[in-house]
Amino acid sequence: MRQIPIGICVLHASLLAWLSAAQAPVYDEPAHLAAGISHWQFGRFDLYSANPPLVRMCAAIPVLLARPETEWAQWSDAPGTRHEFPVGATFVRVNGERTFHLFALARWACIPFSLLGAGICYRWARELYGPAAGTTALTLWCFSPEILANGSLITPDLGAAAFGVLAAYCFRRFLVQPGLATAYSAGLTLGLALLAKLTWVFLFLLWPMIWIGWRLLDRGRSGASTSWRREGGLLAGVLAMGLLVVNVGYAFNGTGTRLGDFEFVSRRLAGPRSDWDSPRSGNVYQATPLAIIPVLLPKDYVLGLDIVKADIEGGRQVFLGGEFRSDGWWHYYLYAAVVKIPLGTWLVGLMAVWLAMTRCIGRLPARENLFLVAMPVFLLVLLSMNPGINGYFRYALPMFPFAFIWMSRAMQAFSVRAWPAASAVALGMAWTIVGSLWHLPYSGSYFNELAGGPRNGHAHLLSSNIDWGQDLLHLRDWLRRHPEVRPLGLAFFGGFDPAAAGIEYHLPPVGPSRLPNGAFDVSSRGPSQYGPQPGWHAISVHILRGTPAWPFNGRGRREFVPFQAYAYFLEFEPVAMAGYSIYVYHITLEDANRVRQAMGLPLLGAPDA
Repeated sequence: MRQIPIGICVLHASLLAWLSAAQAPVYDEPAHLAAGISHWQFGRFDLYSANPPLVRMCAAIPVLLARPETEWAQWSDAPGTRHEFPVGATFVRVNGERTFHLFALARWACIPFSLLGAGICYRWARELYGPAAGTTALTLWCFSPEILANGSLITPDLGAAAFGVLAAYCFRRFLVQPGLATAYSAGLTLGLALLAKLTWVFLFLLWPMIWIGWRLLDRGRSGASTSWRREGGLLAGVLAMGLLVVNVGYAFNGTGTRLGDFEFVSRRLAGPRSDWDSPRSGNVYQATPLAIIPVLLPKDYVLGLDIVKADIEGGRQVFLGGEFRSDGWWHYYLYAAVVKIPLGTWLVGLMAVWLAMTRCIGRLPARENLFLVAMPVFLLVLLSMNPGINGYFRYALPMFPFAFIWMSRAMQAFSVRAWPAASAVALGMAWTIVGSLWHLPYSGSYFNELAGGPRNGHAHLLSSNIDWGQDLLHLRDWLRRHPEVRPLGLAFFGGFDPAAAGIEYHLPPVGPSRLPNGAFDVSSRGPSQYGPQPGWHAISVHILRGTPAWPFNGRGRREFVPFQAYAYFLEFEPVAMAGYSIYVYHITLEDANRVRQAMGLPLLGAPDA
């Protein structure tokens, strides 16, 4: 029956290859690809230091072989400056429409990461619960909309999930059979996980805790005479090996830099500042005895952690369930899971819980449950305790493989002939597969039926949860089929100028800002210059719902769009959609004046000929 898992993996890879070519580069991808190229060309890692380089360096290899155009004038060495984004936008500009072919190459190079995650899910679940469970875990991974959406990108979230579960699997083998070989593989894969995303840095704390718990729960095993001291020494070797791999990945750049020599930008590490509108460096350790301590991590890895901390401290407008807040919500990721994960997957998970509680199926040793549950729960707690990183459900992606492996136990309902539960599991699996395939190639905008589907997703979550700029090519193709759509007002939420896709556009007129008393402020420009205005307009849903943004203005430059600048478009019905993230409107003079009258704006005369 091995043909079934192989067939699922082949189908999964084929879907990823298709999605890779069908989607435009999402907001972060130009920055990632430009940074990956810079690592190879210059041996430097300061570009996009907020994320480690492993995934983007792999993505950059086929692109370098294709000899892309590059320009580095936007690169800045100022501490805390996120110069990767203007460098990425420049990369798209100088390569023009060839950009989309280059990104397809880069994305195809990352498909093996998703196959790696699928393979570990299959193998781990098979070892615990049998072949049917292995195929179940594999299927849940391969047809998860969130896995498909991120597996077809060069962003690090999918790689973090795949290398994270690989490292966990190898560490579990070390716990079961401590030895030099298992310690080596655990340390090597730990380093790869740390090179995939900074998220996994907490494993230096969590793995010793899991080891202690495993030892305490495993006192009666054969060979328990192995000393705590010996296993503790091996564990120290695992962590040291992981640290070594990270340094090798960065070519030891800046390893051993003294703590007092760093230029930090986060409040926690740089110290208090009177003005945080622009990055300003400092170091709270410079005047302390700790300043002389050498840090055994690459310099850019440490500075990346500092930038992430600064982002968490900075705060930003986050959207959840129709409300904007700057301080976030502790339950953000729980809410997101309820609306983003297919209901069929939830049904399988509920059956797994029910079967375990009623003891209809065999119980795993407590230490196995500890391992499978500890890592995703620890990550969920970490995310929930830092509301400053609300906004992106993809940050929870490393929890998915552990959940899929644990949930696959539900397939044992067939072996114990618990037919009602078995029927529910079969229904859940079919529901997940059909629902995911039904919404292709728009997996990034997937929302389940409880949320109202992807058409209603923007009422729940924004940003990369529904609109990350992925549908620009679908807009381009729609415009080619409708040449009458001229001129076009476009507010695009993306990391590059839509002109690279051959789209001619201008930025639509913003609406007036609302005063505290509810009235509209029209003092900053003439009342007739505000929207709504007649014509054709396309608005990214992230901007449509009111999020402040810096879209390109059609003249090669970004322009700031304030909070709820285009919320007036919600008063109109779109005439078309590019995917589920770009809404197209055709506003007539009559409709424009109807809304303008409700807003207290002067009515417009006949449109110019």
